[in-house]
Amino acid sequence: TGYKEYLGTNRLDVETRRKLEVDGAQGHGDPSAHLSNALGCEAVLVTADSKVVLLQRSKAVATHVGLFNGPSGHPEPSRAGIDDVNAALADASSQIIHELFDSIVQETHEETNIPRAELGVPLLIGCMADATGKPDLLFRLDTSLNASEVHDCYSRGGTESWESERILLLHVEEVDRVNHLLTSVTRAAMACFSLCATSKFAACYP
Repeated sequence: TGYKEYLGTNRLDVETRRKLEVDGAQGHGDPSAHLSNALGCEAVLVTADSKVVLLQRSKAVATHVGLFNGPSGHPEPSRAGIDDVNAALADASSQIIHELFDSIVQETHEETNIPRAELGVPLLIGCMADATGKPDLLFRLDTSLNASEVHDCYSRGGTESWESERILLLHVEEVDRVNHLLTSVTRAAMACFSLCATSKFAACYP
């Protein structure tokens, strides 16, 4: 499912959402049967000079206005050649796997205006679900540009630059003590990033 369905189910007011959960449990044995739970993705974007890129969400977005997150979005079934859920279940292919990893590269390009050629191969470092049940894949993504060059790209605007109102660049050693308000997905991504940096944590490439 997509972001529109997510807003129309998971992000409903508490009373209305509770009715959906009760109906899902009674009719399907699953409280989340009527919820979107669209799979999202988020990157801890690291510059060539070891800075982590955060974006402050603008007033134009539907959720988490004013909070900071990394470049984020959703894999698109259409880009993986999937027209419906039955096709996805029947024919899980390399195209689907490719889209799961490529989506975060595309989202980063669109939100920061960093050319795709300057973005590396995404590294899957974790996954999580927020309080509404929405799942997200968490990635580390490196760019060959330094912080100043990334800032210049961002200032020129990307196709989805309207989603954020400013950029923040932190040294990688500061991610454990960020004082800015982060989304729950970003907090999880930062925790996974720190774990990878300090242990032999297993991560996945596409």
